[in-house]
Amino acid sequence: MNEITTIFAGRAQLLGDLVTSISILNILKKKYPESHITWPVAKKTRSAIQFIQNHPLIDDIIVSEDDEGNIYKFHEEVFHQAQDKLPFDVQINCNPQARYGWYNIADAHLLKENCLIAGFTEEDYDSLPENEQIPKLYTNDVVIDRAPFITIQTTAGYGQDIKRSPSLTWWGSLVSKINLDIVQIGHPQDVKIAGTIDKTEINFKEQFDWIHNSKVFIGLENGVSWIAGMYGKVPMVNLLTNAQSSHIQNESAWSPRSHMPKIDHFSWDDINGIDTLKVINSVEVLTKGVII
Repeated sequence: MNEITTIFAGRAQLLGDLVTSISILNILKKKYPESHITWPVAKKTRSAIQFIQNHPLIDDIIVSEDDEGNIYKFHEEVFHQAQDKLPFDVQINCNPQARYGWYNIADAHLLKENCLIAGFTEEDYDSLPENEQIPKLYTNDVVIDRAPFITIQTTAGYGQDIKRSPSLTWWGSLVSKINLDIVQIGHPQDVKIAGTIDKTEINFKEQFDWIHNSKVFIGLENGVSWIAGMYGKVPMVNLLTNAQSSHIQNESAWSPRSHMPKIDHFSWDDINGIDTLKVINSVEVLTKGVII
């Protein structure tokens, strides 16, 4: 099997899909250490290239020529686009092939699920050292010299997923209880939370510079939280609910993993049911009481 030298692998879809699929890289390199790996990125999420372009296990990146259509055919379309430039010995598709049903069978989080979808076994994933089970992302550190602050992202799904996004009232209640400065990052069209420092208009990379310099990041079940966890530079509080119908029997899949300490808060059917006082307590624990 070591004769495999060129591999096309990944999941060229939304931001969270892209970053959780890189969980297969450490397995691939252990099985095929001399392989050349090409990773697909969807045209509409090409800004995500900055998060993986320095990854030591990715040799080449290809961006789709067209916007994403049918997600189950899209990987094949990008593969054929790439195949014209470099023949591949192996194609690995991390897109689930059966909508909704497959996930509920696996008692696994999204990182392990991507490995199983790719055709690897639970043993392949579980045998990785703990620090390799959560993918690592790489970036140049930027220091923001200012008073201590917390960073929040208030909406999920590019600002469109109401189920995964606490209400303005909920956020207002939380912000009023925190004594540190609070920086809001996210989509430029997100409604701004009163009392926060607005950084939704700056580019994606600069938003992560603010996340990395904060005392704690309060996020949701989305690609931004997964990326923050993979960078592993800041403690996290995750606000979660059962919004993903593909995981109604697998709650653990929703929680973004992290190389840093994290605390999850979950409310069934209504994310606004999360107790803001408990979130405050988690922030105090993660910041060692600095917000009191």
